[in-house]
Amino acid sequence: MRFGDWLKRLFGGRRPATEMVSFLDASGRVLQIPLSELRPGMIQIQVKGRAGLVWVRADQLKAGSEIRHPPFDEGARAYIRRIQEAFAEHRPLSFEEWEDGFRRDANAEEEIAIWSYAADVYRAFADNEVSPERRRDIYRVIVTCLTASPDTVWRVLKLEVLSRPEAEEVVKRVYGKHYRSGAP
Repeated sequence: MRFGDWLKRLFGGRRPATEMVSFLDASGRVLQIPLSELRPGMIQIQVKGRAGLVWVRADQLKAGSEIRHPPFDEGARAYIRRIQEAFAEHRPLSFEEWEDGFRRDANAEEEIAIWSYAADVYRAFADNEVSPERRRDIYRVIVTCLTASPDTVWRVLKLEVLSRPEAEEVVKRVYGKHYRSGAP
């Protein structure tokens, strides 16, 4: 037995520090939880009055109640129409519901641009896909990328039919040069 191994057995090895993340619980309190406790269905959000992002269960979120923007011009509406058409199979909202949601966003133009890009990525991978289950997984991968950071996407993404390498291709397309493969 090596001397270092003997010391570790005698005094106990140092356990690696557990990485903690901020989590918004159902009562609205921000807690610190181990990163390993993140699960599918959790997303990162910005909480008003708090610096940085926090994790929350997606089913806890409610739509904003106030309309922040006037009706969009035809140029913006064309983008919203393309978004609605791309994701109709997985998020069956009418065009009016999509537009209403964007009008409630604090930064509507940025959200429309993000979702428009997501629709382009979805089309690139799903347009020739005959399996509804595979299209659903492609959608899940994209939405997870929109709601998680590159270093945490694999902690909250649950694939049903796509292989990890297939999903990696979608993730790489969404994040572009900001993504490094090999995360857990």
